[in-house]
Amino acid sequence: MVVHHRHLVPCLALSICAVASGCTGETNDDGDVGSTSQAVVSPNTDTFPSTYARQWMTNLSNSVKGDRIHPVVAARTYSYGAIAIYEALVNGMPGYRSLGGQVNGLGQMPTPDANKVYDWPTVLAQTMRRVSMETYVFPLRLFFEYTTNTEASLDELGPAQIGHRLVAGVTPQVSADSIAFGNQLADKLVAWINSDGYSVARFKGWVPPVGPDKWVPTGFSDTDKVANPEEPWFGQLVRPIVLTSPDECKPPPPPPFSTDPSSQWYIEAKEVYDTE
Repeated sequence: MVVHHRHLVPCLALSICAVASGCTGETNDDGDVGSTSQAVVSPNTDTFPSTYARQWMTNLSNSVKGDRIHPVVAARTYSYGAIAIYEALVNGMPGYRSLGGQVNGLGQMPTPDANKVYDWPTVLAQTMRRVSMETYVFPLRLFFEYTTNTEASLDELGPAQIGHRLVAGVTPQVSADSIAFGNQLADKLVAWINSDGYSVARFKGWVPPVGPDKWVPTGFSDTDKVANPEEPWFGQLVRPIVLTSPDECKPPPPPPFSTDPSSQWYIEAKEVYDTE
């Protein structure tokens, strides 16, 4: 169910950010980042700080909080962001494997050209700019004539990072090749993410079942009284990332509904009701 998909998120994001954080310096031994003097040997990702990866996850977090994105879609955002960061860097991490062919629906990922030098922070910046702008679930709004804070931050971080890399010494050719490779990765990732079924689940109508044991909206405003639960179709229509089916982690059923004060259901419900 949804909750199991959400449990995967912190583990996945922490694992990927931990890999990215194993970085130390800002330049290679020659002091020229991405210098062609290294022939076709791209510097490994552990020669760079984890700043860019952390900036992107912070950007996504701030966007989710600023747009008041509910937990289910926030989990989806963080999961895909972490996977995109990993795929942007994995080719610069000897001994690590792409997630292509390992997570559901993601086929073989593009591989770098062995005859080109890449700057992995630039690859990361371009990949994440594309993935975030083309897959982030922006809140529905009435007017589109203005740019929201979230759109600005997600769209501008990548070019700013790429500019910093050029100032740090990345050559224009290495930068151009890195951006091109980032676009190849983004093409694959965006298509994969947007095919997970959420676009259908987001707008699919839902009629709540009726009965004394069924969910009902709560609240005092007119909007609250007709509100649907958050993402009622998510666990049925959205593709899991790793599980074959959400039912692999299906919890045991709750105790039978009862209005008998001595029943397990009533006792547990009253305990929640009485909690301050």
